[in-house]
Amino acid sequence: MLEASFTTMLGSGEKATALMDQLLDMAKKTPFETSDLASGAKMLLQYGVSAESILPTLRMIGDVSTGNTEIFGRLTYVFGQIRSVGK
Repeated sequence: MLEASFTTMLGSGEKATALMDQLLDMAKKTPFETSDLASGAKMLLQYGVSAESILPTLRMIGDVSTGNTEIFGRLTYVFGQIRSVGK
């Protein structure tokens, strides 16, 4: 289901598969679940963050949130809002 959502957002099944693979790999290396990372990625894509910037942005937000899932979600939301207004 996540991959179908990313396919729609990215316009390509190959890009969606690549992003999902990267998110799964990141979930293995961080305290975040795949669902947390996928939710953050979808939110960032909705706010216009490029697919190439998703993983570095999630890493940055994850570092700042110090592994706290609740803070990670809030920071992702705020980052997306700020990014959407061009700041």
